[in-house]
Amino acid sequence: MFESKSEVVKIPPGTFCIQVPEIKEPITFGKFLGPLGFLVPFTGLDCSVVALSKVDPRYKLRAWISQLFALILIAVIVFRCYTFFQLKLSVNSMSLEWAESGMIAFMGVQSVECAYCIFSWTRRDFISSHLEKLEEVRQLRIKDNEKLDNYSTAHFKILGWTTIWTVIVMAHAVACAVQEKVILSGHTIYPILFYEILFITLLVCFHVSVFLNCFFIVNCSITREIEYFNSELAEAQKKKNLANSDLISRFSNRQCELIDWVRNANKSVGGYTCTTPISLFNSCIMAVYVFFSFHDNLPFIQAVILNINVFATLFMTYFSLKPVCNVQFQLQHTSRILMKSREFEKSNDSDVINTYHVMIDRSLRHTARLRVLGGIPIYPTTFNIAMFFIPNLGILLSFVKKSLHSYGLEMHH
Repeated sequence: MFESKSEVVKIPPGTFCIQVPEIKEPITFGKFLGPLGFLVPFTGLDCSVVALSKVDPRYKLRAWISQLFALILIAVIVFRCYTFFQLKLSVNSMSLEWAESGMIAFMGVQSVECAYCIFSWTRRDFISSHLEKLEEVRQLRIKDNEKLDNYSTAHFKILGWTTIWTVIVMAHAVACAVQEKVILSGHTIYPILFYEILFITLLVCFHVSVFLNCFFIVNCSITREIEYFNSELAEAQKKKNLANSDLISRFSNRQCELIDWVRNANKSVGGYTCTTPISLFNSCIMAVYVFFSFHDNLPFIQAVILNINVFATLFMTYFSLKPVCNVQFQLQHTSRILMKSREFEKSNDSDVINTYHVMIDRSLRHTARLRVLGGIPIYPTTFNIAMFFIPNLGILLSFVKKSLHSYGLEMHH
């Protein structure tokens, strides 16, 4: 009754079998970006209609209106950032007002960059083109792995973190509004101004949360594919199958596609990572300075709000750079796997040896790197050094303040 009519093909011993993955259901926009992805059209920065206007002229007017509205919103966020920088310049250096306004001002620069990236990414339809490339890369896997296509865990992580960050930032903004101030250590101002700042801060939290979701998921998808590529490469290396010309050729082609994918993604991701680390680390310095210089002299509620903002600033810096570092690490990890393999030393196949060298050179000398201000490479080593030394400048600044205080120079709070 249940007799199978399919023919069983016996594979000769010593023959390496490549499993050809079946064509899977494409990953949709909703499954890729998750719950926060559905909020992109509600940011006011969604200019995806611009891509439609290039195909259908009927959308041109709508495209111009959406771009104009998005630029107005970005200008509003710039106004918030400008307000805090003006406040920082108008108070005494190394005072609490100076440090608190500086911490928020530099984080405000990051919020401007997040808003601009939403505007730019949707305008160029970056996520859709990224998904198209992801589908091509999925088909190049040696063995299929459905877990790679499930981003629900990543969605949960980013949703949890952005929710906590939003609560912390809004707690500071609400506390300032209750005291009729822009910053907790500042002076009372006209109600219309601190209410405006409160509303804009809520808008900023919304924009930053939506963008970080896109940023994290994009880098997560790239890291997953390269990491899985490396795991399959390592498995083939352990089984000493890399001397198979067909197999290593497939790996080489797949590596080329992955690096090209990263290079294309960097054209959009690089808009955020080129300058954002500068503002984030400056904010970290101010935050650490506040923590070590003033937390003992503040009222309890004010101290708690400022201290949790310190950790929110540090983690925002970590969260903004770590995903990109993971991509760069996995790209170079390919060369480490290949260098462990000794079977190429005994190979007589010139094509295999040439492919081996090409893969190592491609892994070490690729042009898919990201750099801060076009100079400092974003890589785990430089990232770890920066995360250790730069925030400690805030501690050094605190020591300088205390030294000046001991010599009789008072810092007004």
